[in-house]
Amino acid sequence: MDEDLWKKIDELEAFVASHAAFHIGNKQWLQLEKYLAVLSVAETEPYAALDRALYVNLLPVITSLLQGKIPTGEKDLAEALEQIFGEEKLPLCTKAVRAVTASAETAETAETAEPAELSE
Repeated sequence: MDEDLWKKIDELEAFVASHAAFHIGNKQWLQLEKYLAVLSVAETEPYAALDRALYVNLLPVITSLLQGKIPTGEKDLAEALEQIFGEEKLPLCTKAVRAVTASAETAETAETAEPAELSE
């Protein structure tokens, strides 16, 4: 994989670390490298392989860590993915992040909503 893509993963790590305690450890880097090596055999597009690798290896941890940590009005994770990697380069990850964000917002709205009045 191109060195520029590895640097973009570093940028993603920095974005997440700016909002929560996060660091990609050696074990995670090795898992990511192995996953990408296998996918590179089957995929012609490096971004498609990266999209799947991030989706499986890092996204569950990242979305969990960032839930409720990014203040309203600041760039969210989906926007960061698009800014770092380019628009529509990681469609699987971006779609998943937007779904998790929408689900969290719905749950938060439900928690703060006033209970419905019971009619007599």
